[in-house]
Amino acid sequence: MQSNSPSVHFTAKENEAASSSMTRQSYNDDRERRPLAEDQLSSYYTFSAAAALLHRPEIDPRMFASEPISLAQPHGSNPSSGLALGTFRGVILPTCEFMWSVLIFIRFGWIVGSLGVAVAWALILLCAANVAITVSSLSAIATNGIPRGNVVHMLTKSLGSGLGGAITLMYYLGLSTFTAIEVVGSTQGLLLSTNISLTGASIYWDQVLIAIASIITIVFIPPMVGKGVVLRLSMFFMVALTIAYLSLISGLVAAPSVMNYDGQVTGIRRETFAENFGPPGPEEFAWRETLVLMVPCFVGIFTGVNQAAHLKNPLVSIPLGGFSAISISMTLYLCLTGLIGACIHHKILLEDLTVVPGIAWPDPWFAKVGLYLVGQGSALHSTVIGAHVLQSLATEEIVPGLKWLGLDIESQGIPRRAITFMTLLTMPFLFFPDLDTIATVVTMIFLLCYGLTNFACFLLSVFHQPNWRPHFRYYHPLLSLAGSVLAVVLMFQIHGFVATLAILTLLLIAWSIQLQGATAWGYGIHGLLFHLVITHLTQAEREEFFQNLPKIDLSPTDHPRDSLAAHSITIGNARLSPQAGTVHVTTWRPHIVSFVPSSPSTRRGLLSIIAQLRTKSQLCVLADLVTTEEVDTAVGKRDQDGRGGKITIAGEGIKPFRRQEVLDELVVRRKTLLQRGMEEEGIQGG
Repeated sequence: MQSNSPSVHFTAKENEAASSSMTRQSYNDDRERRPLAEDQLSSYYTFSAAAALLHRPEIDPRMFASEPISLAQPHGSNPSSGLALGTFRGVILPTCEFMWSVLIFIRFGWIVGSLGVAVAWALILLCAANVAITVSSLSAIATNGIPRGNVVHMLTKSLGSGLGGAITLMYYLGLSTFTAIEVVGSTQGLLLSTNISLTGASIYWDQVLIAIASIITIVFIPPMVGKGVVLRLSMFFMVALTIAYLSLISGLVAAPSVMNYDGQVTGIRRETFAENFGPPGPEEFAWRETLVLMVPCFVGIFTGVNQAAHLKNPLVSIPLGGFSAISISMTLYLCLTGLIGACIHHKILLEDLTVVPGIAWPDPWFAKVGLYLVGQGSALHSTVIGAHVLQSLATEEIVPGLKWLGLDIESQGIPRRAITFMTLLTMPFLFFPDLDTIATVVTMIFLLCYGLTNFACFLLSVFHQPNWRPHFRYYHPLLSLAGSVLAVVLMFQIHGFVATLAILTLLLIAWSIQLQGATAWGYGIHGLLFHLVITHLTQAEREEFFQNLPKIDLSPTDHPRDSLAAHSITIGNARLSPQAGTVHVTTWRPHIVSFVPSSPSTRRGLLSIIAQLRTKSQLCVLADLVTTEEVDTAVGKRDQDGRGGKITIAGEGIKPFRRQEVLDELVVRRKTLLQRGMEEEGIQGG
């Protein structure tokens, strides 16, 4: 980007696109006047690096080097990464593994039977739209800088330690319950489809015993051994998942070659599809129950953020991988529900939860064993992610008490205490006899996470925070707000009391964290609070301006100070002064403090520059000086008009009350002139 102004410039050729996109946010209010600002600014000021470093010694001096720092790195590799994973292996594969829940095997048939194909498709599209909006907001927040942490750093940075820490803790609880729903669901599906009995007493105790054994041997022990074991197990579970889905789809296509369930499995027929296309009778229609089961099939969109430190190009992989995983999963779910509706009568779908894996080809055991392994693989993945989230909460000391428990300690890179705590927290949910109850908890927690993520993006976008420059551009604040409202509406549609309880629990956790001294509000909440402060301050200024405007003559007069020799603008931590230097774009903080000259032409030019530099969420502090010479001159003119006695040098012999009266009039007049200029330029400030 080339300009006549030395204030912001980049000489490296590869940085032109990056710098143009990043600086555009600071000037989006007055784009058509930007050349005028650059011309005027180049004649008055340049950035002084020395002044910025004087006010902020912690700033790296290399940011002000004569050779500008390359911005190619945010668009390229992540040097802190040791694994350097691509988009497919680093984001798409683990996200799909997270989304392809065991609920697909044991509940999709019941969903089609309860809603019909058309309403089931609408439900899938609704859930996909909800998470797609959240992914756009998540990508904007995560790519505002180079993503190096996990979801803990992202949420606390945007929402602050209190609210961000609370929602991260709720996300952790969601991972714990999601682990339980995978273990319980896979165990329940295996027992129902195979009629295996261990105790001979009841299927409930068989389910509990197998679930406890599974979570200890498959979910707890491997992460304690090492990352290599977890990685190899994850690949094994992914292969098992692929085989299970292929056998399931093949069985639906080849039906009823394996089993016809007394003629209830017809194969792909138009008559069966027409029968199942519309919703069933009112006594069978179950919208809320199916919504509870469908939302967990789209969780896992935070996987890309949690993997950011291991990605080659996180700025591209996080949004691309998230949208790709949603598209793949949505297509799979639409095809499965369509095939189920075209092959199986809705009566058997409502009566038998295992009819879908029971017709898998070439043998139902591929799907029966596969659904068990799918659940265990998702539980293992959820446990590992949850342990690292808990470790980050303890390391950052966001949640009081976690570090005291030693949950931040690692042994050979493995957070063993966090894994143990995660497993113990999951254990009580294994005793829940009803899978739908656990699914309700999971759904509420993740919808709450989605709603607050969208709301954080909305706040950051609307209030135009100076440090809000996301690399991902395909988002919109109104879309984020709609996603936030949609998440809350879905929560109250499922269960109003549980939704209220979840929100109150979140606020209680946030209040507890703030009470312990975590006072950082985060970019989004800071922007909201700052906007409220600006609104109240500027409202008082505007009221005073409109009160004084009809009372004062604002006709042009001669002023002894036609120019101000040494006036300057301080923009945050960088000072505009007649010195050479540069400032890096990341230090740009457009909070303007300026002494405005009283000369009308100079004042208009300077206010025009300030108007083009400001942002909507910025407070401008402008000042004008009234000198003793101006007061003496005004008093002298008044005396010559017959309203006073002779004036002497330096004000000797002037009555104090008369001098104060003249000073007050000059101050009010000068302030009103300044306010009028600010009003004309659309500047908020005082």
